[in-house]
Amino acid sequence: MTNKSTKNGKAFEYSCIIALQELILPLRPVKIIQNNSFKVAEANWCSMDKEQQKNYAIAAKKGVETIITMEPKICEKSAEQLELLIQSDEQGKIGDVRDVLIIRKLSAWEIGISIKHNHEAVKHSRLSMKLDFANKWFGLNCSIAYFDEIKPVFENLNELKVKKTYWRDIQNKSENVYKPILMAFMREIKRQFEVNGSIVPSKMTQYLIGTHDYYKLISNPKKQQTRLMVFNLYGSLNQTLATETLNSKIKLPTRIISLEMKPDSENTIELYMNNGWAISFRIHSAESLVVPSLKFDVQLMGVPAGIYTFDIPWLDEKLEIIAE
Repeated sequence: MTNKSTKNGKAFEYSCIIALQELILPLRPVKIIQNNSFKVAEANWCSMDKEQQKNYAIAAKKGVETIITMEPKICEKSAEQLELLIQSDEQGKIGDVRDVLIIRKLSAWEIGISIKHNHEAVKHSRLSMKLDFANKWFGLNCSIAYFDEIKPVFENLNELKVKKTYWRDIQNKSENVYKPILMAFMREIKRQFEVNGSIVPSKMTQYLIGTHDYYKLISNPKKQQTRLMVFNLYGSLNQTLATETLNSKIKLPTRIISLEMKPDSENTIELYMNNGWAISFRIHSAESLVVPSLKFDVQLMGVPAGIYTFDIPWLDEKLEIIAE
């Protein structure tokens, strides 16, 4: 993300944790852990103008109100203190995409929220000449054939880096950079699936979506609404006070149905899997100057019906459930 996007995201994290505190406090004791991540989020929120702060507060309140109604273990009146924690960005690198945690220490219970401002992308991942994406994504190793395919492209990028070339000045980026890398990437995914079967789509989805259950809260200023998505992959969300889960777990994919270039696109591929999963990967550079690595913008195109989505208008209390 750009520096501005990062600041906006951090400010929205602060708005969400403050909204949680204000809504939970009438029900039970609640404490914000004022770690470094909280202080960074607070500083970014304080740098916003009053109108921005107001919009962030409304967006956060709308989403958090809905989460609280879905979690009996939050709204239960109790003397047990809840703790609210903003996690460090390092947690995302090891698969925990939750930004804010709601914790009951005495009960050994917690849930998390992934917080996004004005975008719905899932985990951003990179490809480079030495980076073994298969090892990170699904615990296997990329083949020698994959590294042999991508090596000439990244060696060329490294030469352009030495010359301090700008990405905008590269001729035929699609044919010379994006497509060769994407074709090698797709061949490797298919190769791994043929050899290792269901572990590839299953573990890859876990890596991209996250290794924990969570609510995903997305602010959309243009539409004046907050989107809330429920990712209950492992069955820990929406528990009753007796620890029973009200919503069933979501099935991960076990088969790759199709993996191809997106029609009329030069830098995006589309992956379709069973159990309702579909993911797009747009490859690009996140830098102005050439560097020998590329970044994926990963978007969910399709999710199982059990991943509920709520679009909550900022000016209208009525919830609209969107069928996926």
